[in-house]
Amino acid sequence: MSKNLTLNRLSGNNSFQILEINIIGNGQIEPADLKSIKLPRNIDYTKGVILYGKAPVWLFAFLSHELHIAKWVASFDPRIGAVVVQSHDINSPQKGDIIPTEEINKYLSALSQ
Repeated sequence: MSKNLTLNRLSGNNSFQILEINIIGNGQIEPADLKSIKLPRNIDYTKGVILYGKAPVWLFAFLSHELHIAKWVASFDPRIGAVVVQSHDINSPQKGDIIPTEEINKYLSALSQ
């Protein structure tokens, strides 16, 4: 994994978890870093995954692809919440659905302490 990138799985509720993206060090990652990125081993693919953090668009695209076997994947937008970009289960949130920010923030409060 890139020395400037960390990926941490945060617990969520019964339907989702949060994949926190942190770019550290000099604040830069390179496209070549994609070759060495590994998802956390504790990802539960039977739940949805919300991608959370600041990162290049291409990293979000890569992570969405890597997580394609999860029940659903969403990208967090602090203005509106987590926007679902793919779903594989009719009983789960569908593409274009939004998980409200308030629903997500309660699981992020530990990060701000």
